[in-house]
This record gives sequence, C-alpha cells and structure tokens, in this order.
Amino acid sequence: MLTRASSLLVACRETNYNLEWNGHEASGVKAGIDAKVIDVVRYNRAVTGLNEKDATVIRFGREMMHDKKVDSPTFAKVVELWGKRGAVDMVAVMSAYAVSNFFGIAVDERAPEGKPELPAIN
Repeated sequence: MLTRASSLLVACRETNYNLEWNGHEASGVKAGIDAKVIDVVRYNRAVTGLNEKDATVIRFGREMMHDKKVDSPTFAKVVELWGKRGAVDMVAVMSAYAVSNFFGIAVDERAPEGKPELPAIN
C-alpha cells in the first residue's frame, strides 16, 4: 500500500496533476508516507537522506516520466526491492495516473478550490 501511494504521488508530481495530487496527498500520509518524502516529491528535491525504498520509487518515477529513460541500475534496484511483479505494478500505477492527467488537461481540470496548485517542474 505504501509503495502504491508513493508511486501515484510521484506520477502526479511528474505530470503536474494537481487534482489527483490534492486528492491523494492526505491518504498518502495516512498510509505512512513520511512528510519529508512528500516534500521531496512536491518540490522536486534531491532524494538524499531518504530511505532506500522511498528514494528508489522517486528516482524510478522521475527517470521514467521526466527523463523518458530508466537507467538499468535503477530498474535493477526496483526489481531487487519489489520483485518483477512489483516492478510491473509500479509501472502500471505510475502510467495510469500519468494517462489520467491527459483527461485533466483536456478539460482544464484544476486543483480543488482552496487547495494549492503544484509548482510546475516540467
């Protein structure tokens, strides 16, 4: 559950998907995501100082969605930590939220009233 929550927040952040970010940030905290991890994701900060799993989820999502290429060592670390099925699940979660953002773009979806927009990173 924690990895899924982290994965979807990374996808929302990398695609600037405000509506889903605001909808899932609180549930991510409830699931146990550390506030420092959320801060690193929200503001596109370095993963230095995060635990290995959190840093790997963030690095993997950034490489896949921002760099458009996942380095072999990054993918190997994902498989080492979560197995092949876990790696596929992570790709599925991230890609589902990334694709969902296209619908938001098409209808000019915004953050809910009173909720901040994410600072654009790409």
